[in-house]
Amino acid sequence: MKQLFLFLIIVIAGTSCLKESIADAMLNSQSSGTDVASLSFEVNGKLIQQSVYTVHQSDQNYQLACFRTAYNGGIDYDFDFLTPLGEFTNAINTDSLKPGKYINQGFAGGLFVFDDQNRNYFLAFSTDTVSFTITSNKNGYISGNFNARLTELVSQTGNSNGYGNPGGCVITNGTFSNIPVY
Repeated sequence: MKQLFLFLIIVIAGTSCLKESIADAMLNSQSSGTDVASLSFEVNGKLIQQSVYTVHQSDQNYQLACFRTAYNGGIDYDFDFLTPLGEFTNAINTDSLKPGKYINQGFAGGLFVFDDQNRNYFLAFSTDTVSFTITSNKNGYISGNFNARLTELVSQTGNSNGYGNPGGCVITNGTFSNIPVY
């Protein structure tokens, strides 16, 4: 009887060492092939719509993804996408991507967010915002919606940036679904 009890203890201890962490399970749940993700939004009333194929992180070739990054000892997520017209990037300051609303507001010195046909837009004034709402986070994929009010960088001379009309770029009706989280 003692041998059976000792055997069970060894089996339980051994199998508990084999369990994956939650982060590993999320990464492993994603296929190494292609997954369909969708995105659409309007820039100053003009519809931009894109459905793309995303690839596994190991390929380092993405068009639409959310990457976990470390900064100053903390964690945040960078939501990035490339469109035929330009790039959009936004830091979601959280250690998890729980469903909820995440807001970034004006940034001293300006923070790049969006490139539309070689015109760069920033969080430059206190009235500039990027608002992300995550409605679902399942199996390593997020879905939700977003809006933004940004300011165009019109000139860059030396250490000084010149910005245009505060809040002149308005992004509305943004939706995203099935975005992989790495």
